[in-house]
Amino acid sequence: MNISISTIAFKGYGKFLPQWLRAVSAMTPQPSEIVVTLGYKHNTPNLAQLKEDYPKVKFYELQERPSFGKLRNFGISHTVSEWVFFVSVDDTPEPDAIETFERALSGRNGDYICAQYYREGFCPGKYSSPLPVEMAENLKKGDYAGFIIPHSPFKRWLWEKHPYKETDLPNYDFVKNCFLSRARFIKADKPSTIYKTRPKSHSRTILKRNSIMVQARSEQSKFHNAILERYA
Repeated sequence: MNISISTIAFKGYGKFLPQWLRAVSAMTPQPSEIVVTLGYKHNTPNLAQLKEDYPKVKFYELQERPSFGKLRNFGISHTVSEWVFFVSVDDTPEPDAIETFERALSGRNGDYICAQYYREGFCPGKYSSPLPVEMAENLKKGDYAGFIIPHSPFKRWLWEKHPYKETDLPNYDFVKNCFLSRARFIKADKPSTIYKTRPKSHSRTILKRNSIMVQARSEQSKFHNAILERYA
């Protein structure tokens, strides 16, 4: 499978990069490309040594104060693989994630693989990312659980057509645009990522700001409405 794995680190999150690289290096098979984008005040420990220890990894740095979306776009712009798998630097890919994706694609055509993930932290358990048609059924019942998150691989053409908005909350809009682009969603049969919930993470801090909460609800509402419109 021709797939890149990408992450970003800034505002102190470089401290998670060594363990992220160890997890990626343990994946079998290995991704075609590994791209790390470091932003403002990433504070990665022993960065020179990491570059020496992982010579196949592409490291890039942006010294300005970029948004989540801009960092992601910058990293993905330096990939050439057909598929993109973004994993947050404080999360962990499963060792057999790529094998899971290849199995999902066996005999099927897809553009976006909805993979399950494990959640660690204060809310442990396994959470499923359902297909849009399954989401529609849940939404009709008033169940908003299992919102598709971008911890799943997607074809690079989707990003080329709909790059992340250069905001601190680019996820909802990106996945919504993938859906509206008539991307073919398929589902993996097992988790591919360990999602580590941190009460004081950057994303949770951002979500607490009223203006961002309004944006999040707005984008989520648009996506939910689009799903219901197609599958009602």
